[in-house]
Amino acid sequence: MSSASFYKWRAKFGGMDTSTIKRMKELEDENRRLKKMYAEERLKAALRKEALKRKWYSHLSAMRWRKKPLLRLAVVFIRPV
Repeated sequence: MSSASFYKWRAKFGGMDTSTIKRMKELEDENRRLKKMYAEERLKAALRKEALKRKWYSHLSAMRWRKKPLLRLAVVFIRPV
């Protein structure tokens, strides 16, 4: 073990007893797990957002290049007699 590793370890765990060290390791593991879950959820949200954007833009481009309009309105003016 190098002296740098020893001093780093001592700075981190120097004044702790075994139960505190055990609890700290549990909290670090939980924190790691939660960070992973958060990253996965952010990725899912980004994928959903991208899919919706792609779907919306494809819908707009289909409407833009369509030859027939989607809805034709006939307006009839009735003149009073």
